[in-house]
Amino acid sequence: MAEQRMFPASPIAETRPKVLVIAGSTGTGKSRLAVELAKQFDGEVVSGDSMQVYRGMDIGTAKITPDEMQGIPHHLLDVRDPGQSYDVRQFQQLARASIRDILNRGHLPILCGGTGLYLKAALYDYEFEEQPEDPVLKAQLESMTNEELHTRLKREDPESAGKIHPNNRKRVIRALMIASSGKTKSGREKEQAHAPLFDVFWLGLEKQDNDARLLGRIRDMAG
Repeated sequence: MAEQRMFPASPIAETRPKVLVIAGSTGTGKSRLAVELAKQFDGEVVSGDSMQVYRGMDIGTAKITPDEMQGIPHHLLDVRDPGQSYDVRQFQQLARASIRDILNRGHLPILCGGTGLYLKAALYDYEFEEQPEDPVLKAQLESMTNEELHTRLKREDPESAGKIHPNNRKRVIRALMIASSGKTKSGREKEQAHAPLFDVFWLGLEKQDNDARLLGRIRDMAG
């Protein structure tokens, strides 16, 4: 099991509903811990992963299997077909709806995994403007190599370029699409109020022998 670190919640009113967040990189045991805590505290798990929403992408996203769920309800898995659009704004809406449903049943929402922006968008007072997509620009960007895309992002939004891996084409293209509107992705994030909507308790898992664990998981999943 990876090392666990507790992150205290922000000082907010005790009357706000409680949400547990389990964060950390792939292979640190987040899904297993989420299931164990859900069994102990009558919880349900909400996936915070931007790729596990897609059907058929089980191995590449290290998606939890039905057996591993051990009967614990999991939300926001397999809700999109590959090729369908999905962004942080859609995730925010779906995640908050799942959290409300879980709370209405008297259970504990456990948000598991995901990128920092996705997690914060679901739990804090983030607002995202609906931006019309420019098909011409998108086609132009998709014709570029990963290196060309990242070089362009360094020029148009250096801060985002420093946070997004050059091989993460989807996020790089998204950041460039935002930059084309006159705002940068990093600048838009800074404008948000960041007020917590829930009484959030963060539980972080740190890497331990991560590469070996990942190789083992891939072998097990690939059969």
